[in-house]
Amino acid sequence: MSIGAQAGTFSVWLPSLQDGQLSDAQFSSTGSCTGRNLSPAVRWTDPPAGTQSLTLTINDIDARTGFGWWHWAVANISPNVNTLQEGAGVGSSSLPRGAEMVRNDAGAPRFGGVCPPEGTRHRYRITVTALSVPYLELPEAATPAMMALLSSGFVLGRAETIATATR
Repeated sequence: MSIGAQAGTFSVWLPSLQDGQLSDAQFSSTGSCTGRNLSPAVRWTDPPAGTQSLTLTINDIDARTGFGWWHWAVANISPNVNTLQEGAGVGSSSLPRGAEMVRNDAGAPRFGGVCPPEGTRHRYRITVTALSVPYLELPEAATPAMMALLSSGFVLGRAETIATATR
């Protein structure tokens, strides 16, 4: 699904999805889940004209918080980049130059693996947002909500897709 200035052309997808499902690698490696805590590969095409930077978020829209649960947030992605490789969320050295991770809802600046409650299916919204500024100045303790607020006046368009995970 695309939202924004060039709806229908700006798109995002996860190349490793099988039947819309995240793989076991994307599950958390802590608690009751036994995954590898690897961020999925994410690709996008055709951001709107004038894009100077991008952000990426993965949010569990079925988490019982009323706001979802932010698993991953990345700011300041160059408009010349169109892919984040699987595992890019393990640390800032795995990201393209200049990109920076924002703290997820577990409080860590990295990808936090998924782990829906036993017997449930959760949906994960993956969003790439095109911005008209080359750099977002974010405080060290920034959250995905703060990143969204600070970027809100610069949004040129958004591309979204949904993946699921079941336990």
